Amino acid sequence: MYYRKSFPFILLLALLFMSCGPDQEREVPAIRELFIEMPDGVKLAADLYLPPDYDPSLRYPIILEYLPYRKDEQRASRYGVFNYFVQRGYLVARVDIRGTGRSDGEIVPYEYSEQELDDGEEVIRYLSGSDFSNGNVAVFGISWGGFNALQLAMRKPPGLKTIVSLMSTDDLYEDDVHYMDGILHVDAYEIGRDMDNAFPASPDFELDSAYFHDRFLSDPWFLKYKKQQGDGPFWNRASLDGNYDGFTMPTFLIAGLYDGYRDLVERFFNQTHGPKRAIIGPFNHTWPHTADPPPAVEWRKEVVDWLNIWMLPPTRDQRQKEYPELIFYQRDYHIPGTELGNIPGKWKVVDSWDQFKRDSLELRLVSEGSRLSEQMPGDIRGDTLQSLASDGIEGGGPVMWWGDWPPDQAAFDKKCLVYDLEVSEEISITGYPRLKLCVQSETDHVNWVVRLNDVAPDGRSTLVTGGAFNSTHRVSASSPGPSPVGEVYCMEIDLHWTTWNFQPGHRLRIAISNAQWPMFWPTPSLGRNLVLTGGTEGSRLLLPLMPEGAKDGYAWEEISPDPELPEFKRLSSGTSSGFAEVSRVAYDSITRIRSVIAINQWEEAFPWGVYENHESITHRTSDLDPANTSVEAGYDVVIRLPNRTIALETQLKFSSDADSFYYDYRRAIRENGTVLKTAIWNEHIGRDHQ
Repeated sequence: MYYRKSFPFILLLALLFMSCGPDQEREVPAIRELFIEMPDGVKLAADLYLPPDYDPSLRYPIILEYLPYRKDEQRASRYGVFNYFVQRGYLVARVDIRGTGRSDGEIVPYEYSEQELDDGEEVIRYLSGSDFSNGNVAVFGISWGGFNALQLAMRKPPGLKTIVSLMSTDDLYEDDVHYMDGILHVDAYEIGRDMDNAFPASPDFELDSAYFHDRFLSDPWFLKYKKQQGDGPFWNRASLDGNYDGFTMPTFLIAGLYDGYRDLVERFFNQTHGPKRAIIGPFNHTWPHTADPPPAVEWRKEVVDWLNIWMLPPTRDQRQKEYPELIFYQRDYHIPGTELGNIPGKWKVVDSWDQFKRDSLELRLVSEGSRLSEQMPGDIRGDTLQSLASDGIEGGGPVMWWGDWPPDQAAFDKKCLVYDLEVSEEISITGYPRLKLCVQSETDHVNWVVRLNDVAPDGRSTLVTGGAFNSTHRVSASSPGPSPVGEVYCMEIDLHWTTWNFQPGHRLRIAISNAQWPMFWPTPSLGRNLVLTGGTEGSRLLLPLMPEGAKDGYAWEEISPDPELPEFKRLSSGTSSGFAEVSRVAYDSITRIRSVIAINQWEEAFPWGVYENHESITHRTSDLDPANTSVEAGYDVVIRLPNRTIALETQLKFSSDADSFYYDYRRAIRENGTVLKTAIWNEHIGRDHQ
């Protein structure tokens, strides 16, 4: 294990100056690159962020972020975030996972593999034993980095003292982007990941035999995931859910109410007994201090207070100060869509999870008047539901998941069974709404999709939360089987974690459908189905009411401005989410095929060159033949260097019929316009209750 001078050994030799908070140093960090050798000789590349007054005679606590997202290209996005921690006595290590970025070796076989986590343990061991370290390491990260923070904590490496996990989950099957709620999903992230995995290392972009073996010819991860259509060992290998026994790592969680990963906090708090804190705020998949629309908050102050407890010798003040275990944002009504000036609501504080006690409101689905009622309805009845495969574009919003800000749901509501409650006095909910849904189906495979909406007096319908259920998972998601045809069966569908205040004069609405495409892949056929209401076996909704013990308000520190790296510039912006978003919808009334086109493109400048990125995804499905559904995507990047141009091009077609999925994927790499190599994958995958 050793340091190696490379590009750059010290990225910033001069000190830069900018406007900072009154208690913050004006000098900014330097970045040192080092390489960490694994037991098999592979070297992982790391950036070490150092304070401007770094003293090699001192020993510092270390924060580790461990990702496949190319540390060199991410310096601009991480520099400002890490600056806050570096200015307060921490070193931050940003490490590229094996086979990604500037790290050596063959790329890991998939997300959160044994190889990735074995290497992660070795990185922690190295950092905790280094001559610049006080022996204490915290693993920290958002999304992937939040996921593997949890996974590394499960392994209990000796040098790891605490973790900070943002926008993550404990369930890799139902709560990630591959099979949302247990239903097959094709995500822009998945498609882009397979292009990024073939990306050569900057800044030299050597296209040698090692590159082609270790990256370009590596099998696409998308293909591996779509072969694992049910829950089981593949997904459970790194899922904390089901493996909570013995988990004692001090943990700080942060979740966003507009993020697809927001369910972890309550599950985690209910199943662990070690030290923990959490923030659940009005954020999408981003750092909370950059959240837009506001309110954004200076979450890093809370994290530093937490880290100081576990990473430094305790002070008298730290021993005496008590921190609330949970801070959450209780939302008020807002209009649907993205045209929001702010997210209305109030911060709430729960000092101890033991105080998070809630009552619930049970509402029965009533056929007469399509309403919800606290009263027991009369005799059991069945309401007929006939969905089309292409229904539900509005439900998934521009990014096609349970996150961000979907448009007005009113048009989609008209295609669903809806049940409304006229709100006469405020109803405040906090947690997982649950629908006990009793049904009778014409087919043995049905996707049930449920949305909880707030309908304003002007008729606009705002999505509060939603959830879905694959009927073939009624007994088990790991051993799926056909659901009964022509018989009554019931399911409990947990909607994703939420907060909301329903105001008098509004309508609280449950909307039920059998499709929400392109977010969920359609079942091979869609029949006429019945939702049962009334009687003792009728469907009912259980709403978790806001805990009475939650106190109003929290005093956040003023947000500290992030310094920038002038060598890194975004020349043209892409979508607000950073992923391909819906830009156009088309429908052929003769063939009854609907198409949804999602695009994204942007251009970035780095010290070594300029990248041009282009993403295009076309989803198609047939209302006449739902089995005939497809996705076609093209993801390309052009890298303009001083003396040459490299282009990495990928094309995907993923399609289905009643029995199978068909996978066709192509990679090509060009140098100065000449194709150097092409790789092609063609596979046929049987449908396994998807």
